[in-house]
Amino acid sequence: MDTRTQLRPTSCPAPAPRKTHRPSAICTDSYDESLAAHHPWLVRKAARLAFRALPPRDAFLETMNVGSPQEAVAVLGEALPHIAQVYSITQELFARHQLLDLP
Repeated sequence: MDTRTQLRPTSCPAPAPRKTHRPSAICTDSYDESLAAHHPWLVRKAARLAFRALPPRDAFLETMNVGSPQEAVAVLGEALPHIAQVYSITQELFARHQLLDLP
């Protein structure tokens, strides 16, 4: 199961299979599937432009400074339970303060 699947709220549909591992494409797809519908045209264009500026996957993994790309992926796998916990806490706080159903 990929990270996006593990962190996605149950109300979100499953993503289409990825054709690429480029961070820019992954971020653009995720944004389009989640937040883009809530933003005006200018914000959508700015977000997509920002995603295009993201470095390639290998450069991102290299900046983690933990060894090979495979080792970096393993480290990210170890971090996933902690990321999921932060996500759950955040969602709980949003729900408590009725921030999940904002227009």
